[in-house]
Amino acid sequence: MAVNFPDSPSNGDTTVINGATYTWDGVKWDTTSFASNVTATYDSPLNLPTTGLTNGDVAWVGGSTNKLYISNGTGWLSATLTNSAPVINSVQDASAGTTPFSLATDGTPTVITIDATDPESFGLTYSYSVTSGALGTTATVSQADNVFTITPGTNDPADVGTFELTFSVYDGVNTVTSVNEFTLAFLTPWYGDRGIFWGGNYTDQNNGSQLGFQIEYVSISSPSNSVTFGNLATSGYTDSGQSLSDSVYGVLPIRANLDTTSIQYITVSLLGNAQDFGDLTGSHSLSSTASNGIHGLIAGGYSYDTSSPINTIDYITIATPGNAASFGTLTLTKSGAGGVTDGTLGLFGGGYDNATSAHTTNIDYVTIGTSGTATSGPTLSTAVGNMATCDDGTYGLWMGGNSSGKISTIQYLTIATSGTSSTFGNLTEARYYQQGCSDATYGLCAGGFFGSAFAGSKWDIIDYVTIATPSNAIDFGDLSQGVENPSSCSGNSA
Repeated sequence: MAVNFPDSPSNGDTTVINGATYTWDGVKWDTTSFASNVTATYDSPLNLPTTGLTNGDVAWVGGSTNKLYISNGTGWLSATLTNSAPVINSVQDASAGTTPFSLATDGTPTVITIDATDPESFGLTYSYSVTSGALGTTATVSQADNVFTITPGTNDPADVGTFELTFSVYDGVNTVTSVNEFTLAFLTPWYGDRGIFWGGNYTDQNNGSQLGFQIEYVSISSPSNSVTFGNLATSGYTDSGQSLSDSVYGVLPIRANLDTTSIQYITVSLLGNAQDFGDLTGSHSLSSTASNGIHGLIAGGYSYDTSSPINTIDYITIATPGNAASFGTLTLTKSGAGGVTDGTLGLFGGGYDNATSAHTTNIDYVTIGTSGTATSGPTLSTAVGNMATCDDGTYGLWMGGNSSGKISTIQYLTIATSGTSSTFGNLTEARYYQQGCSDATYGLCAGGFFGSAFAGSKWDIIDYVTIATPSNAIDFGDLSQGVENPSSCSGNSA
């Protein structure tokens, strides 16, 4: 349909063509009824002209119709208007990792690139929104087109958190989205993903109880049987309680025959035999331990130098082999207590109180970075000794032990509290002289003693719990043999 405008118009002249009013603005004929790519616009299909049509004429019908019509020279054809949504091909970090993303603890940004395409090849607009959790101080987000930079905080533990970012891609008509999870978690420096079990006392069918020399390990988050790590430098009872770790090194005070002051160590990520670390200030057997990832404490126990219980606390710098130094004393002279820590406080709970000749509910605590005498603080609800312990930086667990006989009860409390422990659940088997370790999520309890006969008097079982969720323990796997008085710690496998 040809459209003919008046010749030589003056500014402001108007003309009506096909029901549409046009105004000359001094340069061109203009009407708000026109779209830029059509010949004319109409309010209804009934108003479309039926004569004077030319093949290829285009008209737009507005109102409630909003359709494009094309003439074939004799009538009108309705054109179907579609826009296919964009497609998000990938949302990846620089290593081609996909959600969920773990943010770096040293402040290194995670750079996320969105690869998207549009079927019509239209230009795309990218954006994001926080759809779960909150950025807070956990991270900041900046954007350059389809590239998003997520920069984590570095203030451990104030910045920890999990949030979801929903990335959106818009082609001018349709929007598609992708939801991605980001977590900033600081691995407390005395934990790791590898659990280590050292030595102990095992049962030999022909020779009775024998000193163990084996070192075994598991991946704490993957239930399985233990695997050989190496051997102790000297075989012996590792009944000094949970050994110490800064996540790189595992350090073990060991009662090896008459060498009761020996300390050995391993590099947790490197399979192999233990090496000599140094010596304690005196012998500590059945002691308890705590670490803040820098210093390790060895508290109380039984001295084979004096053939009597002790209340002294030694300390070492875990990353620096050398002899231990004196830290202070416990409020009680006790052995067989269990140590837990939140990285600031070291709690030494339960044990056998020499003064009363009975197990105690006492929990002594110290600030690990400040030497001195312990303070008596929270208490256990059940008097117990020779138990396994684990912690996650918030909760401490005392698992099983000897309380006028073997028990399966697991007790727990918030480490930074002055209260009394509560019941967490039960081990799969009642026992004592077992040991535990954790990766700050899962706690393991391995080995233990349940009788006095040669064969079968020592457990090879490994139990596990989720530390933040009170419940009964679940079978994790087995040690290579039944053993009592092992020691254990965790550290990084790489």
